[in-house]
Amino acid sequence: MRILVAGLVVSAGSLLVFAQEPTRITSASNVRLRASPSESAAVVASLALGTDLIQLDTGGDGATWTRVRTAGGHDGWLPSRLTRSLTSSRRIEVIEAIVRERLERKGDAFAPRSELSELVERTLKDAQDPEAAGRFALYWITSMAGALQAVPSRRGKEQPHKDWLAARADAVVYHELGQRWVIRQTRLWQLHDAHARTASADELAWAAVINGSRGECEGFVPCYVRWLDLLEGEYLRRSALGQHVGEAVARVANAASAWGAPVPGPYFLDPAKDCVELVQSLDPLRAALATTRADGLQSVLANLDKLRSGCKG
Repeated sequence: MRILVAGLVVSAGSLLVFAQEPTRITSASNVRLRASPSESAAVVASLALGTDLIQLDTGGDGATWTRVRTAGGHDGWLPSRLTRSLTSSRRIEVIEAIVRERLERKGDAFAPRSELSELVERTLKDAQDPEAAGRFALYWITSMAGALQAVPSRRGKEQPHKDWLAARADAVVYHELGQRWVIRQTRLWQLHDAHARTASADELAWAAVINGSRGECEGFVPCYVRWLDLLEGEYLRRSALGQHVGEAVARVANAASAWGAPVPGPYFLDPAKDCVELVQSLDPLRAALATTRADGLQSVLANLDKLRSGCKG
């Protein structure tokens, strides 16, 4: 039977298929949809990781192939092992299992890594449960960092990287010193704020620290203190009782141990002209540290106080 809908003639069977919820999803990258259930059959289309499918039939040798239809209307066969069964009630659960497995893979090229980050992006955008959204925010950071690592240095203006990076210009930036693409620091803190009431909040805050790109300070002490305050200090202000407080304090302690009063080379600080810039970051950093009870806290506070001793007011 054929039906006239909005000026188009379509089959009733097609309407029925596209009205259905997806029943399978691809669990691998670059899955080849074929004209028949055989590896030698013609390729109908290539499907990205996380493509929704409607199952139509099973067949092939040992019934190991599944006939599916995509939302774009492609109809063909693919190995069942490259898909997962899907229901609307288990969608997040199924996708999360796929994402966790893919994140454990090593050595993937840019294409599969970017497909993984895109799947996470879509799922995060649609997630209704706050806790699931928090977990997918963490997956986004990890998957995005992995995709950015796969972009060769100085080749961000070449395809396929160019369009992918341009579409995410608000979230990524090129780090000239490291000659690599990184997630913008502001984006990381925005993610934490958006999921601050979830169980993932502390890990999101710490991810902002370890994924944060530090600028090159070339020995200028106020610059180093500024970065410590922007990263470790900000973590302590947001997660004073977090799981990574000890690590944050240790990172500050490691840096501060290299500074004395007067500041030794290769570091430099001129109290006559640099104190204002130093104190702007050092005081809030010290205040953030003082809210904790981490091991070695008194030692790091003493080092910071020695550094500040040359500055009055």
